Amino acid sequence: MGEELAGRADALTEARGHGDPARIAVALARRGCAQLAAGRLDPAWPTAVVEAARLVDGLTEAHLAGHLMAALWLGRWEIRLDRYVDAARHLEHGLAVAAATGQEHLAPALRAELGTAYIALGRLAEAIDCLADAIDGARAAGDPELAAIALGRRAWAEAWCGNLDAATVYARWAGRDGGPAAARERVLVDHLSGDSAGCAQRLTGDAGGPELSAMDITERAGWFELLAEAEAASGRPEAADAWAGRAYVLAETLSLPGKRACALLARAWASANLAPEPAARHAELAATLFAQVGDRLGQARALLLAGQCRADERLLTSAERLFAECGAQARRPGLFRPTDALTEPELVVALLVAAGHSNHEVAAKLFLSVRTVEGVLARVYRKMGLGGRETGPPRSA
Repeated sequence: MGEELAGRADALTEARGHGDPARIAVALARRGCAQLAAGRLDPAWPTAVVEAARLVDGLTEAHLAGHLMAALWLGRWEIRLDRYVDAARHLEHGLAVAAATGQEHLAPALRAELGTAYIALGRLAEAIDCLADAIDGARAAGDPELAAIALGRRAWAEAWCGNLDAATVYARWAGRDGGPAAARERVLVDHLSGDSAGCAQRLTGDAGGPELSAMDITERAGWFELLAEAEAASGRPEAADAWAGRAYVLAETLSLPGKRACALLARAWASANLAPEPAARHAELAATLFAQVGDRLGQARALLLAGQCRADERLLTSAERLFAECGAQARRPGLFRPTDALTEPELVVALLVAAGHSNHEVAAKLFLSVRTVEGVLARVYRKMGLGGRETGPPRSA
C-alpha cells in the first residue's frame, strides 16, 4: 500500500507538470481514494477535492469526453467524503457525455457509483434503475467484480425499500459473482427482517474483526452504527455501546460530518432503552448532520429514533414523510425494553438517572443514602445489561 501511495503522489506530480486539468483531477481523486483505502485521510483533503471539482467543472464537453475517468474518479472520491450531491452531479454529467459520445464501456462503472450516491440521497427508485443498468452492462462487458459491486448495492437499495426478498436474492447473486462484500448486504437484510441477533458476529467474521479492518475506512462508521442498532434491538445495550465507541473513535479520526452523524446515532441506539431523552438529543443532532451532507435516509432514521424515544408525533411524522419521499419503508425501531424486570423502586431511580440527575440528587429527592442509590443502580445496570452510567458524548458530538 505504501508503494501505491507513493505511485499516486508521483502521478499527481507528473500530471501537474503536464498541465492538463483533467489529468490533474484524475490524479488528485485517485490519490485521495488510495489514501482512504490505506486508512488515511489527508488533512488537506478539503482543498484537494475542491480543486479537483473546479478542474472538472471547467472542462469543455469535448475535453471531458476524452477524460471521462475524471468524472468517475472524482465522483467515487466525493462519495467517500460524504459529498453526495456533488458526486451525483459529476457522475450524471460524465454519464451524459459517455452516452453522447458512444463511450458505453465506461457507463457501467459510472452507473454503479451514481447508484451509490442516489441511495444516500434518498433517491431509491433512481438508484435501483441505475444499478440495474450497471449490472447488465458489467455482465455484458465480462466484468464480474463490477457486477458483484452493483448487485450488492442494489441489495442495499431494495432492502431499504422494504423489498427484503429481492434484496436477499441480489445479495446472494453478488456472492455468486465473486463479491467479497456480499455477506455484508446479507447482514443488513437479516437485520431489517428482524433477525438482528448474531449480525455482529456474522459481519465481523467477514470484515476483518471488530474494527472492520477489511473495509474501506469511510464505510466503517455506517456499519458501526448499524451494528449498534442491531445489538440494541437484540437487548444487548452494552454491546451496542461498544460499537458506538468505535464509531466515535473513527469519527474523530476522519472529522467528516456524515461519520460524526453515524457516531451520534450509534450512541443514541446504545442509550435508547435506559436513557431515552439523551438518546433523542443524540439522534436529533445526528439528523442535523445527515441533512447537512444530503443523506436523507440517515436523516429519516435518526428522526424516527428521536421521535420514538420521546413519543413525539411531530418527529415521527417528519421521519415518515422523509421515508416516503425517499421511497423507503419506515421501520419503527424495535427497541428492547426489559423495564418490566425492574422493581418499582429500581424503575424510579432509573428514570431519575435517565433524566440527568446525579446519584446525590436522586438520593436527596427520594430521601435515601447515596450508597443505597448506588446499590439500586448496580441492580438496574445488571438487569439492563449495561456496564454503568451512560457517559456524555465525546468532543466530536
